[in-house]
Amino acid sequence: MRMARGRGRGGPMRGGMRPGPRPIPHGVKPMYLPRHPFDLALCELSFPRVKPAPDETAFTNALMKRNLDLTPTQHEHTAVLNLVTKVQAVLDGLIITPGTFDACQIEEVREVGSYKKGTMITGHNVADLVVILKTFPTREAVDKFAQKVHEDLLVSCGQDKNAHHSSIKVLIRLLRDLRKRFDGLEPLSPWMLDLLAHNAILNNPSRQALPINTAYRRCLQLLAAGLFLPGSASITDPCEANNMRVHTAMTLEQQDLVCLTAQTLLRVLSHGGYQRILEGNTPDITGETSAWNDVIVSPLEKAYEKPPEKKDDEEMEDVNAEETMDT
Repeated sequence: MRMARGRGRGGPMRGGMRPGPRPIPHGVKPMYLPRHPFDLALCELSFPRVKPAPDETAFTNALMKRNLDLTPTQHEHTAVLNLVTKVQAVLDGLIITPGTFDACQIEEVREVGSYKKGTMITGHNVADLVVILKTFPTREAVDKFAQKVHEDLLVSCGQDKNAHHSSIKVLIRLLRDLRKRFDGLEPLSPWMLDLLAHNAILNNPSRQALPINTAYRRCLQLLAAGLFLPGSASITDPCEANNMRVHTAMTLEQQDLVCLTAQTLLRVLSHGGYQRILEGNTPDITGETSAWNDVIVSPLEKAYEKPPEKKDDEEMEDVNAEETMDT
């Protein structure tokens, strides 16, 4: 009697199929798995230190001093507060008793932006208010509404959620100052900086606020590691649907520019150059070669270049060449 192995008992499969992953059917896209860049704060226990952590008291003091220099004075804050109070009083009056004003109807008024969050920078004392209308906001209606508010102000002059931890406010102000002074960080919007600061301060296993010096360095580490590059898990925008990632608002060239700028700044910071990073009257060190404790830091080159757009004539030639090869 002759015995034969059946399927699934270690023998070769019928039909001569080789073991391995199944091929993806035609027309079916592979599953997209976003990756998170290396972040030491999330896996610090897996990388124990071989020597004690360096004393960064001077770095922390420099950060806090820079934050103090960027914070508006009490006089500036009071002036903005008085103006906001007057504007809100005018808008509340239009909601409750519009009178003869019928160009539009106001639904709600909210404070937003850096004034609401307490992250204003001195020299840019601006408060933002969002006005939600019940009626369709045509150009004519908005113009009449602006004129009405202006007139009432002249007469009278005679994100609840974003109430941040104090460390987050400090970090946001420092990041906005950093973006203002280094051109490579210009693509980062204020909203991106808000989310980045919140992530750097509180997104850790203990859910406790990190020290400001650690969080500041972590922001540069995340950007340098590719947090805002294609394929990254990035930071989900809480104001957008479908888990939209906040960095997708930037072009590919801008994403690459932010990453290489952060890499250069991180190299300078790692060799004790935090004073040059924090000082507001120094040239852009990301565009020139500098030396730090006998270590040379050179500007990085772009990793992505936008391909040139083909003209219509070139596209037609490519199509004709393909058709000729097919025949």
